[in-house]
Amino acid sequence: MSGYSEKEYLKSAIHLRALSYEENPIDYDELEKVLAEAIHMIHCDRKKQEEAILQERLVKNFPLLKNEIALKLITNYQDTQPSFNYTLLGIKPESDFVTVVIQLVQGESLTNHAYFALMEATMEQLIKQLEVHGLTGITSVKDDHFILLHITTPVD
Repeated sequence: MSGYSEKEYLKSAIHLRALSYEENPIDYDELEKVLAEAIHMIHCDRKKQEEAILQERLVKNFPLLKNEIALKLITNYQDTQPSFNYTLLGIKPESDFVTVVIQLVQGESLTNHAYFALMEATMEQLIKQLEVHGLTGITSVKDDHFILLHITTPVD
């Protein structure tokens, strides 16, 4: 806001995302409205930033969470069920599922990086095959040599 009518101030105000331009004499009712709008915009910007941070954290940590839940499904499914929304993983908690354990043997010619890339590719292919047959599942790695595949019907 500026009490002056010079072009430079107007250009600067536009560049700085000004909400209003007030001239002398200042209308205090209008000024109050503009300040309320500015405060609202600040709150909205903060909320968007917080949501973006949470979304980034979720995307970053989702594979770890999915892996942890998949491991818990083979040990204490009943203990985990009430406290977690399994539909986030694409499975219904009340439905039965089948767990398949696949052991991969690391050949001498594979580096560790190539071995883990093979595991990732295998897990992706397993999920794609389930989808082709109208099923869903989650995969996990256990002890660096086993792939766990939990198969169930998809969430409606």
